[in-house]
Amino acid sequence: RGDTNALPGMIVALEGDSDAEVRLEVAERLGSFDKDLRIVTALIKSLQSDSDAKVRARAGAALSRVAPLASVPLLTCALTNDAAEEVRVSAAEKLGNLKASNAIPALLVSVQFDSNSSVRVKAALALSEMRSPEVIARLVTALQAATNEAVRGVVTDTLHSFDHSDLMVILWEVANDSRGRSDREDVAAGRPQESLAALVPLLQPVM
Repeated sequence: RGDTNALPGMIVALEGDSDAEVRLEVAERLGSFDKDLRIVTALIKSLQSDSDAKVRARAGAALSRVAPLASVPLLTCALTNDAAEEVRVSAAEKLGNLKASNAIPALLVSVQFDSNSSVRVKAALALSEMRSPEVIARLVTALQAATNEAVRGVVTDTLHSFDHSDLMVILWEVANDSRGRSDREDVAAGRPQESLAALVPLLQPVM
């Protein structure tokens, strides 16, 4: 753990040093300390207002280590609102590491609508860490809309990580399957007549 005697000087540097590389290094080092209100406050300020995107991203990552629960709403805000893609990428990754179920709505929005494909990929990976049934339908929608191959691949892999009948039923619905009710009942009963691997191609977007 970090040397608490050095804390005051480190916090001053994070908040006021003109060199972004210095602030970047300090943010990283602060992430090695035990939870301390002074550190949490400084990292929050840096995440929200530092002029350098790398520093903001590093501050968010450090905050997720020092104060995991407190970091979730702040990282969610960064994922939604920060203009820099590297900050949004980092926020999505850390939310996944924390398995932050409260961030699921924001991550789902990012998977579908973020302008940057790297952010969409990280958001999908974060959702795969949570394995919540509520994300399935939205991920299927994201898969239908995705044109970037990396995004399609990660969303498909995320869907593969779910192993329950809800997934198959929703996939049948979204794919507009024309088979009869008895087939749907087979799926719901855990007797799918086609695997996820066979159903996913039905969701390819119309080119």
